Amino acid sequence: MASMIRQVALLSTFVLMLACQPGGSETCLSGAKGCEEAKICDDLAFHCQSSELFIGKIADLPGGLDLSEAEGTAMDFVLQNGLVTVVIDALSEAHGLAPTGGNIIDMGGRGGADDLNLIYQLAGILPEDTFAYKSAEIVDARPDMVALVL
Repeated sequence: MASMIRQVALLSTFVLMLACQPGGSETCLSGAKGCEEAKICDDLAFHCQSSELFIGKIADLPGGLDLSEAEGTAMDFVLQNGLVTVVIDALSEAHGLAPTGGNIIDMGGRGGADDLNLIYQLAGILPEDTFAYKSAEIVDARPDMVALVL
C-alpha cells in the first residue's frame, strides 16, 4: 500500500512539473521580455466624499444605531463614518469566549445589516490566552480621524 501511495505521489509530482514548464506562449511568470501583466483592478477606486465621523457610546449616537440585527447596547462604543459602522463592546460587557469587552461585535455598511458575529483576539490556544482589556480611551480628532485606544 505504501509503495502504491509513493508511486501516485511521484506521478502527481511529474504531471505538475510538466504543467509548470514554459510552453510556446510567453508569460510574465516565466520572466519573458516584453511581457505585459494583466491589471484586473485598474478601474477599481474608492472615493469618500463624506467627512462625517462619530465616536462614542451608542446612547450618544445621533439617530441611534442604524445596523439591523446588531447586538450593540447603549454603553457599547461605536465608530462611524459616512460608509461604515463598527460597534465595540463595552469593557464590562464581554461576548462569547472573550474575558472582557473591547471586541468588535457589529460591523456593516451604514443603514445596512450587521455583517459580523464577533471578532476577538487570542495570544494562544487556551481561553486564558485571550486579550483582556482594562481601559478604553476615545480619541476624537474630527474631522481628520477618530479612534478607540484599548
